[in-house]
Amino acid sequence: MSLRALNIKKTYNTEEDNILEDFYIKALSNAIEYRRNTFTFSSHLLAYAARGLDGLIKSDGDMKLVFGDNINADDYERMLSGQKHQKFKDDCLKKLQQVLSECSQDRLFHHRLEILEWMIGSKKLKVKFARMKNDKSFHPKTGVIYGQNDERVVFKGSGNETLGGLDLNWEEFDVFKSWDKEIYKSYGQVVEDRFKKFWDNDGSSKVDYFTVPSEDLEAVFKESSKKKSRSVLLKPKPKELEIASKTDLTPRVPKYINGKEFRFRDYQSDALKAWKRSDYRGIFEHATGSGKTITAIYGMVRMYESIKKGHLVGIIGVPYQILAEQWAEECSLFNINPIICYGESKHWVTNARNRIIEASSSEVSKLIVLIVVNKSLLSEKFREINNLIKDKNMGCLFIGDECHEYRSSNIENLPDARYRLGLSATPFDNKDSSISISRDENLRLFFNDTIDRFPLKKAIENNYLCKYEYKPIYINLSEDEQEEYLRLSKIIAALLDDKNIEDAQKIQGQRARLIGSADEKFLKLKILIKKLNKPTHTLIFSGDGKSEGISESEIKDKRRILNILREENWMVEEFTAEVDSNMRRSRINDFKDETLNALVAIKVLDQGINIPAIKTAIIVASSRSKRQYIQRLGRILRTSENKKLSTVYDFIVLPNKNLSFKKDSLSSLIEKEKERFDEFSKNAENRDEVNKELNKELNFYK
Repeated sequence: MSLRALNIKKTYNTEEDNILEDFYIKALSNAIEYRRNTFTFSSHLLAYAARGLDGLIKSDGDMKLVFGDNINADDYERMLSGQKHQKFKDDCLKKLQQVLSECSQDRLFHHRLEILEWMIGSKKLKVKFARMKNDKSFHPKTGVIYGQNDERVVFKGSGNETLGGLDLNWEEFDVFKSWDKEIYKSYGQVVEDRFKKFWDNDGSSKVDYFTVPSEDLEAVFKESSKKKSRSVLLKPKPKELEIASKTDLTPRVPKYINGKEFRFRDYQSDALKAWKRSDYRGIFEHATGSGKTITAIYGMVRMYESIKKGHLVGIIGVPYQILAEQWAEECSLFNINPIICYGESKHWVTNARNRIIEASSSEVSKLIVLIVVNKSLLSEKFREINNLIKDKNMGCLFIGDECHEYRSSNIENLPDARYRLGLSATPFDNKDSSISISRDENLRLFFNDTIDRFPLKKAIENNYLCKYEYKPIYINLSEDEQEEYLRLSKIIAALLDDKNIEDAQKIQGQRARLIGSADEKFLKLKILIKKLNKPTHTLIFSGDGKSEGISESEIKDKRRILNILREENWMVEEFTAEVDSNMRRSRINDFKDETLNALVAIKVLDQGINIPAIKTAIIVASSRSKRQYIQRLGRILRTSENKKLSTVYDFIVLPNKNLSFKKDSLSSLIEKEKERFDEFSKNAENRDEVNKELNKELNFYK
């Protein structure tokens, strides 16, 4: 059967799909070649995917694998044995076919090492080990499946070539199909070409490749094991999962995260103590990137562990789907298998109801975690889930991520939870306007007030966030832009005098977009781009992010920025609301692994989304919201390997120096731009230097 006829989806995840059955076995059964890049590899996967491999072998196909770490001693010994048998290739193939076709699924697991041995012996599996020359890890997770008539399917995501990577952990990946020509050309073909380059070892400056098994490789393993906290080869992988462990879903605090010992920080512990003192209601006002998510999950697990009888339902509200997926990844570190709730209710309501009903009949305490995108959280369908939780007399904890989003919500639509925790770097506006005061009070009525603070300054001082340099770029309005700015300001003043707040706000939006699109920004952006010379891990904020939708002027500005970057041969893509969530995930992966030099973002990256790799930010346009300044800065300063210092370029708009300075009309422009400057500069490494530069610029207008 052709791959096209299999109705392969664009994305898979372990919550909604049986990845082995729905994708892996189905695709391999109809494949003629299989190519894979992965971090870890285990023979367990060969056993569970045996039905698919059987089809691959019957088609006289083969598998090529490049991996970067974590092969255990048993697997390596069988590879050695298989290599010795390669002179009897045909006999090995017969043995492989016999094991694949005659053994039951249960027995296949026990024959996983035989499958590995005979695949190597029959030369149906060829393996290479990739070692980074800078002693870091080879970490791509991609695959290419070739079918009939030059059909190709590329998958790219979070799974490794292990059982855990395709079933037991929370994993997801995106799929690109050769018959979707435009998308495949941009994404699938890149993965396919890169694998060929890896396999052929064609001039890589960053990676050395070793055939597995080989004497040269054993020397590399011995050297690696001395440098790493765990052995790569010399002892079996301690966390190798057997199928029986699939039922072990007891939430627990991890001992290690990303290979490092997990230590709960003092300020996180203090925050949870404050929450307890406040009867488990309140808001953590912690800097973006300082670990609010881990703090909340840790607190939820400890609350669950304290329950002697009964059950706890944790509801986590988030603004975006991609944030829900990030929370799911963090939950998996605590051995929690959450249900993500968004989109059509038929995809999640039944799962949530069944999980709650099943737990309610169990005598063993259960923790059920529902991660809900706000649109679904406020829906009638989720109110039914909330009522079911109350009917079953279950304890309920609501965690509101980016809780300032609920300031203007009807709090009666939020979950009626006994325990409540809000998370935000900037929960309240604290402005004098009646609307702002009312919305702040609305938030306090539901969550309680801020009960713990951990500001950006402290996070940087304690190395929980990265140090940074602030580099403002000063631009001036053109004569036409300044005249238009003054005209709009006059209209705004008249509307405010007439108490016509709504119309005034619309004109204020037009004026903000005028500032955001000032022509000189794009001239100086082009100069900056040439100077930077294609750095990696660069994020460019286009658009002020003020309104819900993306305006025509923001779309125009985004295109101008993309054109400037591409003219300088940058590999760049946009990251906006116009791009679907599957493509966003793929672009984040491309950004992390340096396939892209930069992402151009409007709104979507202003809050919550975690991309620690960002080293350089260019802020082409900003709103006048202090919340946005802080959110963007926290996004940029997340710590990452080999990241010692971040750089923030920010375009500061000032009046035209060739026109007479009308103080009353233009001083507010200077004042608002200076507010953002002050927020960005006050914790920068070069704050004294940039303050002197600003004073020189402003002296002209005195």
